[in-house]
Amino acid sequence: MSAATCSGGWSAPNAGGGCEQRACSRLAWARRRLDTGTATVLFTARFVPFARLAINLVAGASRIHPPRYLALVALAATGWAGYQAAVGAAVAAVVPGGPLVAVPVSVVLAIGLGLLIDLVSRRRRG
Repeated sequence: MSAATCSGGWSAPNAGGGCEQRACSRLAWARRRLDTGTATVLFTARFVPFARLAINLVAGASRIHPPRYLALVALAATGWAGYQAAVGAAVAAVVPGGPLVAVPVSVVLAIGLGLLIDLVSRRRRG
């Protein structure tokens, strides 16, 4: 589903129905969210797998002012890199064996943290 499709610029034969409407409503929601909280969305998307790609596409489709976008993305990337370096340093300090041991341990910890966050969010939703 492209932004052009959702804006009515192009439509394939027999395309439509619920799926297209859902995609268009989600794109519209993403545009509104990006307009009202660009920094929050860009910083958060940096840490969520595949969100960075989606947000970049929506940012382009929404025509966010490029200097503002580039400044926020640079800050978000710097924050993400600092976070990754801190996690790597913490794991390397705790786990003996150097990077060959620290990297797999970091991956396992990241998966565990993700599972824990999913569990907590599921319990909060009911």
